[in-house]
Amino acid sequence: MKKHSKIILLALILSSFALIYYFNKESGPQLSLNDVIKSFSDNNIKLSADPQNGLKIKGQSPHNYLVNDQPYNYISIYVFESTRERKKAKKEYDRVTSNYDKPPYQVYEAKNILIILEAGDRSNEVYKNVFDIMKKLEI
Repeated sequence: MKKHSKIILLALILSSFALIYYFNKESGPQLSLNDVIKSFSDNNIKLSADPQNGLKIKGQSPHNYLVNDQPYNYISIYVFESTRERKKAKKEYDRVTSNYDKPPYQVYEAKNILIILEAGDRSNEVYKNVFDIMKKLEI
């Protein structure tokens, strides 16, 4: 009798871990940094690696790029494990930056990707293009 109880208890524990992993990961394919960079390239937006340090969010450092070689047009791309983690990171970003004196910026989200675009000129066509790219990535 004790042996059966231990087997049932072990099965319940393993099932619990599997459910936690599933709900934390969320269903559906996640995006990679390469997926995002390719989408920009496909839309004629050039991203050049930029060595500047970005704001670390939820322990994640961003991948920083200069957009179309234009000064003061930067993009920070964060890649999280899941959509849920990205949502938590967005809340942390909003909390941390709420009192910052920031340059014009826009935040974009798609699946597990969080993008912060800082453009010196808000009329810049890059804003519209990034929004369109992120909508396509969300599908």
